[in-house]
Amino acid sequence: MVLSKELFPVTMSHFCPHCGNPLRRKGSWFASLSYYRCVQCRHDVTMTYEMKVELFARYAAVQPELEKAAGSDLPEQGDFVRRSGPAHHAQPQHEGQPPHLGIRRQVH
Repeated sequence: MVLSKELFPVTMSHFCPHCGNPLRRKGSWFASLSYYRCVQCRHDVTMTYEMKVELFARYAAVQPELEKAAGSDLPEQGDFVRRSGPAHHAQPQHEGQPPHLGIRRQVH
């Protein structure tokens, strides 16, 4: 399977196999990636071509549903509000990206 260029602008998530920390980037970033360092556990994570194909296949399967939902009453991507919580757990928010919505493991 070829990595679909239609999914390059889609924000995807890959979870670190060591600690489960999510990495969110555009499909184009994942397509050119060979490895990355997890910001939470600092392990180097290798992304094989087969792993990229699996990641792209997951998003290709839900892409029609996402496009269908885009016409509903869901908020626009910039309309998400950061959840409140302890200041030391606040996640940086990048322009145009929703806040972190996954489960984060606490490091003691």
